[in-house]
Amino acid sequence: MMTNDKYLKDSAEKTARDIRPVRVDNQGLARQYHRLSYRPEVDGLRAVAVIAVLIYHARFQVADWRVLPGGFLGVDIFFVISGYLITAILLHDSGKGNLSIAAFYGRRIRRILPALCVVLLATLPFAWVVLLPDNLIEFSQSLVATNLFISNIFFLSEDSYTAAPSLLKPLLHTWSLAVEEQFYLLFPLALVWLRRLAGSRLVWALVILLLASLGFADWSSRFYPSAAFFLMPQRLWELLAGSVLAVYELQSGKSTGGRGLPTLGLGMIIFGFLVFDDRTLHPSIWTVIPIVGTVLLIRYPGRDAWISAILRSRLAIGVGLASYSLYLWHQPIFAFARVSTPGPLTPDRKLILLAVCAIAAFVSWKYIETPCRNRDVVRLKTLIRMYIYILIGFFCFAIAVHIGGGFPSRFPPIVQKIVESESREIKLTQDGVSCAQREISKACRFSSAQANETWFIVGDSTAIRLALPLWEMLRERGTVFIPYIANGCYYAPTLLTMNDGWVQCRKKVNMQRRTELLKSPPATAVLFGQLPLYYSGHFRAPYQPRVTLQAEIGMQDEVQRKAHIRQVIIDSTLELLEYGHRVLLVYPTPEIGFQFPQRLAFSGRSDRIAESTSIGSAMLTIPYSEFRETTHEVYEIFHSIGEHPNLIRVYPEKVFCPQGSEIDCLVVDQDRFYYNDSYHLSYYGAKLLADELLRAAPDIWPRSAE
Repeated sequence: MMTNDKYLKDSAEKTARDIRPVRVDNQGLARQYHRLSYRPEVDGLRAVAVIAVLIYHARFQVADWRVLPGGFLGVDIFFVISGYLITAILLHDSGKGNLSIAAFYGRRIRRILPALCVVLLATLPFAWVVLLPDNLIEFSQSLVATNLFISNIFFLSEDSYTAAPSLLKPLLHTWSLAVEEQFYLLFPLALVWLRRLAGSRLVWALVILLLASLGFADWSSRFYPSAAFFLMPQRLWELLAGSVLAVYELQSGKSTGGRGLPTLGLGMIIFGFLVFDDRTLHPSIWTVIPIVGTVLLIRYPGRDAWISAILRSRLAIGVGLASYSLYLWHQPIFAFARVSTPGPLTPDRKLILLAVCAIAAFVSWKYIETPCRNRDVVRLKTLIRMYIYILIGFFCFAIAVHIGGGFPSRFPPIVQKIVESESREIKLTQDGVSCAQREISKACRFSSAQANETWFIVGDSTAIRLALPLWEMLRERGTVFIPYIANGCYYAPTLLTMNDGWVQCRKKVNMQRRTELLKSPPATAVLFGQLPLYYSGHFRAPYQPRVTLQAEIGMQDEVQRKAHIRQVIIDSTLELLEYGHRVLLVYPTPEIGFQFPQRLAFSGRSDRIAESTSIGSAMLTIPYSEFRETTHEVYEIFHSIGEHPNLIRVYPEKVFCPQGSEIDCLVVDQDRFYYNDSYHLSYYGAKLLADELLRAAPDIWPRSAE
């Protein structure tokens, strides 16, 4: 039996392709070859990258400090390594005169598809058991997108309000595989063409492309950060950084000198891991820091002995060899664990999950990856046939899930009722199109017979829940009803909303609302939204994104950001009042702090509604003290507006926390649910809130029948 050292060495030799770097003369033609032995530092660098990604997604906390908040940069390190190795392989084959695009893609198929297909197949039974209907539909679509290597485009196109939070998406991490495969599809032919066109100046041609992509990425990160994150053109420069290094090495030969540069490179990477976070513009000019650090570590691997010893260690090489499988397995394992756990994962459970990831990755690497890369063990045609069959199966599964509406019958009747109410009751539409997310010029406009007053409702996705029962009450009164509603858009002119680093609500949305409100004759305006969320930036429910109101894109001082929000809210409300509008200012509704349907589905008690919804049950209530703690700052802002004859204050806590501090805020009333998720009201909950508007403003409309 071979020792562990010999096993790792043999595996490394099988994993690393025999690359023969070429020296290029002034005409850019390959003339001479020499053998480049396997470089274990590259696998060690892969280990650094994948460990950073795992720690980032595990979300370990030490006191108030998050461990490796910039661990997502591990993906960027992978991009540089991929660009470097692929370019070296292509130039080597081209220099030998036997470059075959078909052979290149065959190696990519052997490298990528087997482990990916196994992981995707393994996720199916878990998705069937734990994902709620809407999430199962989203998952089935992502299966197909992942297998077609367009998952980056799929996840970019999702609506953040209807899609699951990022930490609960089992296949979200496959966006980076899609970027790489799109690069592999285009780059070989582009490289051949550029080599013919540029000759010995190939490296400069690649540098020009790199700088163009970097400039595009930096611009996109400021104005379209989500596209900058997911799309290949904005990520191209990171891959090209490796390509430029490969071409430079092949032209200039082995590096000389460079002592201290590996330490500098590692320091730049660690700086990114520790200083970058979800608010950092990325990929942008700031991302150059860890990218240059990665290039230095690849270029000068052995110049600093202590770094070479770390990257060449058995542990680093072993993790690096299995890094692809480890990356594939970690996201679905953590996502399914989070979905099926009522509260946040504890640190000890996260460590157990990391161990599960390591075991799954080792098995996948040894018994799937390694054999499938050996053409004597598995034929390429067999792998292609397997891929086609699996893709067809995923297509059929996605179609069946879509037709079956996510198969809600998998869950107890109580959960089915929530799902049905969410899909059936909350939508306010006109001409078959939702009244949310419309351009202001195309906003819905409802009018009852002999209308003699106008009502606006202005707010975010929580306001669309209130809009339907509100219009139903107003319809009989002779009213024009106009909803100005957009996801993530609380009425705060001059501010924008950031959602985990991307712009969810642009300034122009609220400025257009403001313009229309100040052009309209004096009317009644209902201002409603989840302001505590935008003010603090944090949901109470776990795994939700950071969503903030702020003046500009990018990081801001929290004290200044909150002071600015406060002033904008006060000024914009007073502006409407002074203009002549009657303003119904709706104070915050309680946020549950957990995903309501999941809590029922995995509580083990979901078939006993009377027990789980009894007064005082901790399972489905919200501590009143926590409600006031999370909303007191917004209460203070609203109180600071002062008294005004046109201002009417509406307090949802009178509905959902009827006895104040004597009892917790309620989520249900017998078998009727106030919420559809952690903070969106159900139709029944919204109807109760609309009725509270009646109580607060009896001179505007008569109280509805009890």
